Amino acid sequence: MYFLIGLICYRYRYRIRIPGYLVLLLPVAFLVSEWGHFSDLASFVIIPASVLFCAVNGTTLVHEITPSADFSYGLYLWSFPTQQIVVNYIYSDKAGLIFLLTLGLTFIPAALSWYLVENRALQAKEKRPQLRPLQ
Repeated sequence: MYFLIGLICYRYRYRIRIPGYLVLLLPVAFLVSEWGHFSDLASFVIIPASVLFCAVNGTTLVHEITPSADFSYGLYLWSFPTQQIVVNYIYSDKAGLIFLLTLGLTFIPAALSWYLVENRALQAKEKRPQLRPLQ
């Protein structure tokens, strides 16, 4: 269903306007839908509206508060192996402890991945000569 809503939003992307006050209305709409026991139905509007609002308005804020080094792919790539190592060596049933240890330790390979591989690959991509089409 969300895929269909995404298709409709893409089709009418030039007509859809997302006002700034929407960020205040979305949590209120969610709470009202939870209180009124119709959150399943309301989620078909609230979730796509939240995603669209973040996609349109959130990128500026994200660029202002994030550093120039982008560890997101490294965190994604290295989180599971790091979690498995932590679980293997730390015998704990406390999920919060496992999560915090994994998160903290994952920044090490993520940073190494960014500075040793990803950043260099992006710089090499920018220096690559452009090919001209054959005539």
